[in-house]
Amino acid sequence: MKLTGRRAQVADLISRGYSEKMIACTLGISPDTVHSHARTIRQQLGAPNIAGITRAVLVDKFNKKIRFAFRCGLITGMYKCATHNS
Repeated sequence: MKLTGRRAQVADLISRGYSEKMIACTLGISPDTVHSHARTIRQQLGAPNIAGITRAVLVDKFNKKIRFAFRCGLITGMYKCATHNS
């Protein structure tokens, strides 16, 4: 998942259930800016809605943890990471 720093922050907060107003307050930006970021995030991820953004963020976090576990030798074998397209 390739998002700019601010868009990644917005996507993460969306995935945690924050409203646009709560995200705006947390990040110190306007609700209109949050709405604009959310729209751009949906377009970049091909997500039809907020649930799609949440799914993409959670899959990305899961895959990062799995890759870390492989690198550390905590997991071995033929395990395949989940992808955004599955």
